[in-house]
Amino acid sequence: MKVLLQPLRSKICFALLLLFLVPSAQAQQLDTIEWAPQGSTWLYHNFCRWCREDTKVAYEGDSVINGQLVKRMNLYGRNYICGPDTNGSGTWICAPVIDRLVQTDFLFNRNDSIFWFKNGQFELLYLFHQTLGNSWSIPQGYPFNTSPCSALPNKDSVIISKVDTLTFSGKKFIGYKTNSIHNKWGIGTVIQNIGSLLCPFTTALDSNCSAYSSNAPTIFSSEGLSCYYDSKRGYIDFSASNHLLNCHGEITAVYSAERNKDLSFVFPNPANRFIEIHCADFVGGEIEIIDVLGRTQQKSMLNSAKQIDISELPEGAYTIVFQRKSQPAKTLRFVKQ
Repeated sequence: MKVLLQPLRSKICFALLLLFLVPSAQAQQLDTIEWAPQGSTWLYHNFCRWCREDTKVAYEGDSVINGQLVKRMNLYGRNYICGPDTNGSGTWICAPVIDRLVQTDFLFNRNDSIFWFKNGQFELLYLFHQTLGNSWSIPQGYPFNTSPCSALPNKDSVIISKVDTLTFSGKKFIGYKTNSIHNKWGIGTVIQNIGSLLCPFTTALDSNCSAYSSNAPTIFSSEGLSCYYDSKRGYIDFSASNHLLNCHGEITAVYSAERNKDLSFVFPNPANRFIEIHCADFVGGEIEIIDVLGRTQQKSMLNSAKQIDISELPEGAYTIVFQRKSQPAKTLRFVKQ
């Protein structure tokens, strides 16, 4: 009997060992989920002594540009005024004072390369699955102050100086530390299939241009990417401090700009041959294009692709007028190059 029990005990111990090891092994697996699944949202934080600025980038639909299916990313900004709680607890609180839809950007993924529609063409933004020493060219981004940055070039290059495994919210990711070759534009550390920890898109590295710069005044500190969400990964806290107390609450907070947004727009803008009207409640039918002197330059019926041929229009600024469901006529503006 003892001879039979010994192998049985060994099998039980081995089975129990597997129960402990399998979850541990699963927890150590690297993230392999694709970039920007449904619901992807990035939240970036900046702080000064009496203020806080949030930037939320949200994937909110798809569009087609020059035959390429792209993800439409709406960038929202929210400003806060901060100070000590009046109840004497010493707690530092921040109250939102203004929020807005800053801009809409368009990106797509091809073979581990993320492209950004910038200046009328697709520019390479990120490269994933890279090795130490790899480099690529990046486009100019969005400086905070335009006048001191006007002399900056519209291109720079980054090189991978370190490849590391990083853990956030119990999940492991590959991180690429990048350095700007010309120290004009940068993207900081890039998390594979997520994006930059430093800022949305590229940022100026001159302290007069960008609060994201490592040379920025000490009164204004950047926490960078604080929180991320998508339908496959769930919520991931990238915060390096305790500024972000509730990742779920921060991501799901509805800015008034989101609640009241009118996402009607013309794309591309400026344009030289074709433009597309993007409007959720557009009913189709006739559109009218008017120049700056109020003269009708073109009338046409919009096709199913919502494209308008403007190749015959002279260069200049124009207004498009069209009808929407149960609403007054809508006007949009564009520039013909």
